Amino acid sequence: GEESGLPGVYTFTTSYAPISATLPIAYLWDNGDTADTSVRTLAEGEHTLSVTASNCTSAQVSDTHTIVIGVPPGASFVSNTPVTLGELAVFTPTVSGTEPLAYLWEFGDGQTSTLEAPTHLYAATGTFPVTLTVTSDFGIDSYQADFVVEGIPPEASFVSNSPVMLGELAEFTPSVTGTAPFEYLWEFGDGVTSTLEAPTHLYAASGSFTVKLTVTSEWGTD
Repeated sequence: GEESGLPGVYTFTTSYAPISATLPIAYLWDNGDTADTSVRTLAEGEHTLSVTASNCTSAQVSDTHTIVIGVPPGASFVSNTPVTLGELAVFTPTVSGTEPLAYLWEFGDGQTSTLEAPTHLYAATGTFPVTLTVTSDFGIDSYQADFVVEGIPPEASFVSNSPVMLGELAEFTPSVTGTAPFEYLWEFGDGVTSTLEAPTHLYAASGSFTVKLTVTSEWGTD
């Protein structure tokens, strides 16, 4: 028959019924052992053992036994953390153990993969606990590490309806890229400010005014 196990020391014992009630039985194992038991230290791999039992009348019986020794999996991985939102997360496993191995990735956002070395696109920013579980015929092992997805810093610009006549509303329309939410600070150049996204402003005097827009998010300021 065939069995499986982990590396270690094994004692194998014959189970022959006596060939004769009065004659002694002689045993011969494939490694030269001559007792009814054989102690073996087995490493990873397939091992075939055989034993022959006989007596002085030359009556013999033989048996062959195969055992497959495997190493339990050991799981770990590296990634390209941190990434910015919209950038692929890339995971590379570092795994030991006897193949074949089955992989289960849990990305911390409810999504999973059974690929060996997956990529993943996160839909939001945050810190996600990623777990890799590796399974084989000889055991199971898991490894967890955080993956960080950062937002994109803001880049700000704006257009306006300049020039206007005195008494006519000035209108400002921002154009902002990056990861929301944003906070806006408008400085109209006459000592007045606004925190609206797209404000209007009524100047009290004619002149040329330098207008400044500052946009701030969790990920930076522009």
